[in-house]
Amino acid sequence: QLEKEFLEAALIYSSLINVRQQASSFGVLRLLDRFDLLALHAIIQPFARCVGAALVWYIGGDIFDFITVWFVAAVINTIVLWGFALRELSRAALLKGLFAKPPTLKAPEHGLWAFSWMANLDSTLAVAKLELPVLLAGAVLGPAYAAVFKIAQQIASVLVRGTQQLDEVIYPELARLVEEQRTHEIWPLILRTGGALVGIAILVGAIVGLAGPDVLSTALQADYRASAGIAFLLLIAASISAAYTPLLPTLYAAGHPERALIARGIGVMTLLILFVGLGKIFGGQGPAWAFIIGDTLALIIAVRLTRRTLDEQIAKDQAPPVPDTEASR
Repeated sequence: QLEKEFLEAALIYSSLINVRQQASSFGVLRLLDRFDLLALHAIIQPFARCVGAALVWYIGGDIFDFITVWFVAAVINTIVLWGFALRELSRAALLKGLFAKPPTLKAPEHGLWAFSWMANLDSTLAVAKLELPVLLAGAVLGPAYAAVFKIAQQIASVLVRGTQQLDEVIYPELARLVEEQRTHEIWPLILRTGGALVGIAILVGAIVGLAGPDVLSTALQADYRASAGIAFLLLIAASISAAYTPLLPTLYAAGHPERALIARGIGVMTLLILFVGLGKIFGGQGPAWAFIIGDTLALIIAVRLTRRTLDEQIAKDQAPPVPDTEASR
């Protein structure tokens, strides 16, 4: 009976996919330079979860009440984001004439559909990197290990979420530099940004490596002490992925999402293949090493592709303008 209830709760919770369409709203706020609203939105869901979880704990609720809190917080999070985007579109007078013409699938600019498909595939791989490893952990090393691995992944996500926020902020600036033919300024920006992120990752990793086991044993139970060692390795992987965080948006800004897809795709495929193999060979810490190897390979490929892309764009920026033959006549 309990298993049936969990299945029903999971199915209901999965319906959130119908209201988690947020990419367009994020894009609107980024293009209109409302990063303050993006920052405010980033704390809405955690705050709603915190308040709801405290209320459930106070009334002595069960696991299904916590699931309800998570569900409601996600819905609130999406509705607020949609509201922010609609308000800014209205203020910018961009909603006028929205329904003046019948809907069409024809792209307003050449190559837009190809760009969209590549971007969607890339974002799908990014989600797969976050979600599939937990399922694989349970399949390869059992449900108990999956719980330990999930705790470690949540610790490492402190850094991962920060890099995701940077991705949202830095892309418009990179696109602006490309548009203004200031591509030569991008590589130094990448080095500074990547270096800062790696420095933060090393600091967080050191804290987890030194204090993590004791903190986890006190906060949870001795069974989760092993999460600290795995979290330390995942933070090393996160520092590597942080180094290439500015690279992928650069490829998008320069109009080459397919190159970002190649870099991320090879890294994720390597991770998933090694996750199973290293898990069976080395046990608990094997999957974490799969992250390190996969992210290292993705970093190497992303650096090479980004350097080539920037060199090509700089050459275009410095090329003499093509004369307008019609005007000259």
